[in-house]
Amino acid sequence: MDVENRPSELVGMVTNLGREPLTDNEGRLHRYSVSPAGREDSTKFTEELITFIDRLADPVVERGHRVLGCGISVSGHVDQGVVRISYSAGWGGPKAEDAFPLEEQLVSLPFGVALDNDITSLALHQNISGRPRESYAVVAVLPEGVGGGLVIHGGTWRGSQGMAGEIGHITTRIGKRACHRCGKEGCVEAYATPYALLDQAKPLGITDLEELASRPSTEESIVKLFRSGGRALGQGLEPLINWVNPASIYIYLPPSLSMENRFLAGHAYREEVESEIQHSFSTGARTRLFYEVKSGAEMDALGVRAAASLVLGRLIDHVEKQQDPKSLLRRPN
Repeated sequence: MDVENRPSELVGMVTNLGREPLTDNEGRLHRYSVSPAGREDSTKFTEELITFIDRLADPVVERGHRVLGCGISVSGHVDQGVVRISYSAGWGGPKAEDAFPLEEQLVSLPFGVALDNDITSLALHQNISGRPRESYAVVAVLPEGVGGGLVIHGGTWRGSQGMAGEIGHITTRIGKRACHRCGKEGCVEAYATPYALLDQAKPLGITDLEELASRPSTEESIVKLFRSGGRALGQGLEPLINWVNPASIYIYLPPSLSMENRFLAGHAYREEVESEIQHSFSTGARTRLFYEVKSGAEMDALGVRAAASLVLGRLIDHVEKQQDPKSLLRRPN
């Protein structure tokens, strides 16, 4: 799901077990605009979500295929199928009774549902897709938020309550600018996101991130915004490096925050990220950074494939729990 303030749009796709889009109409990216009532009422939203999933699955079932499950990813704190809090969607809150048990609400579907955080889903997808036994972090700078996921020794690590790897609301040393989502001062998200950059650029009359990033590096007031954004992200990565010590960090950025041209203002963002992590104790300079530059449309497509990985991940977990490893070495009777 792609959410903004309230769940305004659902994005979905039908894939095969390899998480590749089907070659027919169901394999394209489908979008559904949530009604005003669905944006405000979780029960109505669930009804619309079920309708959207049925629209995707029914044509596939009619052609004789079996739907193994539905993966759903959402931003925010997700713990065992329950949305504890999602600032983007407006669900949940600090109290236990505020939680939204979304996975449980979908039991009427004729197949299983796997729900998780969007960037944890991305980390799982990346893990299944070919980096076994490594330890690394995945961080994504999205339009309004910064998320993270962890893979430890080849396993996706969620922590005791599903919060492992989240860096968006770590407090930085940049200043006391309020985060527009959680309200705290100095969060990574208060400086590092496209929303934060454009919000600070309002006095300049610039409302497009690409335009802002493409201004010449001689415009110091604009360069300063990108430096602060990059420093904030770097300061969010510092404790991640110190506590988890990943071998690598994969950072998903929009093109405007990953500009190679040093004569443009946007170049300062990545430059500051790399400078800031040098302050990490001992290992910062040896932590490998890999940048994955994706447009909004590319992140949408990647996001639904990552959600599909949740289903595959559940299947793998089930097989591993049922399988006695020693039986692989026994001769058949």
